[in-house]
Amino acid sequence: MEFEEWQEYVNKVASYSIPIPPDFIKDYNDWHCRSIVGRMLFIMQDIEGAMQVLSTVRDIEIDMDQYPDYGLSDAEHKCLCLRDLGEIVWLAAQKAEAALYYYEQAYAICCAYKHPLHSAKRGAIWARILDLKFASGRQNEALQECLAKMQEQQPEGVNQYLFYGNKFLAERFAEKGDFEKANAHFVEGFKYYPLSDAGRRDLAEAAAEPNAEEGYKKYQHCATLQYRPWEKSNAPTLEEVRAKQHESYLKRLEREARGETTNLKINIPEY
Repeated sequence: MEFEEWQEYVNKVASYSIPIPPDFIKDYNDWHCRSIVGRMLFIMQDIEGAMQVLSTVRDIEIDMDQYPDYGLSDAEHKCLCLRDLGEIVWLAAQKAEAALYYYEQAYAICCAYKHPLHSAKRGAIWARILDLKFASGRQNEALQECLAKMQEQQPEGVNQYLFYGNKFLAERFAEKGDFEKANAHFVEGFKYYPLSDAGRRDLAEAAAEPNAEEGYKKYQHCATLQYRPWEKSNAPTLEEVRAKQHESYLKRLEREARGETTNLKINIPEY
């Protein structure tokens, strides 16, 4: 990429309605600047420019232990870039395997990174992989992967996999016109969503909607709103983790003693 071309991209991003401090985007030699410019170009729907800039970040080596006091970590920067590259490939060429190549790399970073992510959503990236597999004719594989991941989870607290898994299933039922079952999955999924008082009011409005299809649209809208962060910066201590694991173990024993295998309400559409 020539410097003049880079400068045009920087000027385009700098003049966008979402203000970004110039120091965050001006230095081509800083790959973090290229990461921000490339992702902003994608938001601005400059697909060609986004692809060109993000491609310069694709092979950057990162420190998976790095976690800054503020802003995004190197791992999160690269994860978001790979995610957007995957989406660009899918939008531009409808090539699921090529898109999955990038999405699966992004998800691998999510799984390996041990610190909180502020913008990247592990569950959303996982569910997007399922979407791409489903769209490319691998429906049963995607559904089984969804079910397996959800069954691994403890049905309590905030949980991205239980929310996005239920959202994925809700969308499949909606595609078949079964909005009652779609909404049932959203109701279940939102039990694991980080909600504020505003979120609970929005969900009550969706639940009160008498028309199932309109209710589905309202649940979908709620799913686009970030009422609270998915991941907190105050990571638990080792003792807290062990206490939580022991608590979950005791609850699992209680469910097994009652003959319950899971508390999850999962319906799988047939394809």
